[in-house]
Amino acid sequence: HYFLGVAYTLQGAMEYDVKSFGRAIRHYKKNNELQPNYLPAYMNAAWIHLLRGRYGEAKENLERAVAIEESGKSGIVNFVGALTLMGNWRLRQGLFDEAVEWYRRSLALLEKTDHVYREPFKL
Repeated sequence: HYFLGVAYTLQGAMEYDVKSFGRAIRHYKKNNELQPNYLPAYMNAAWIHLLRGRYGEAKENLERAVAIEESGKSGIVNFVGALTLMGNWRLRQGLFDEAVEWYRRSLALLEKTDHVYREPFKL
């Protein structure tokens, strides 16, 4: 199911590129049915909802993404970024102090966790 789920996520990204946001969300949901711990699909769906001002739907996806990210059980590849997006969600709600706390949590995780973006962070 992993590669089929990735294919749905990639199709969702392609739909996003041509601004077919509803279709993109449907592809991300199909991925989530196949592999409920694949972080990028939740993050991508949350991003689309944020851009469209659908904050409730964004938060639902972000809560699941944060749970996956903090568990460290995101599958074959350890993706990160959900904590930062949750900070963005808080920022768009005008919750500036809470946003800063989420950004701090994200930075702490980035510094101590092995993840797909780790190499660029090494000095």
